[in-house]
Amino acid sequence: MKAFCCVSVFVVVLCVTPLYGQEWKRYTTAQGLPSNNVLSLVIDHKGLMWAGTLNGLAYHNGEHWVNTPVGVGSDQTVYGVWSATDTL
Repeated sequence: MKAFCCVSVFVVVLCVTPLYGQEWKRYTTAQGLPSNNVLSLVIDHKGLMWAGTLNGLAYHNGEHWVNTPVGVGSDQTVYGVWSATDTL
């Protein structure tokens, strides 16, 4: 049990250490997100940050959030976002 605790602490330190010194920003609907409930995030090959939320999909262009339509109907929930490097 003692070894497990030491390994767990070591893994947490490895995971958190790269985050120190990073600037964190909080985005909400006040900054243009479709919802404060973000379900997925991805940064694409162009450097745009995409957020899938309970009320739709948006990307951050470096200055503000741009909402994009995700379909027809009342359910605009986006559960997953991924980035493809190939273009059509």
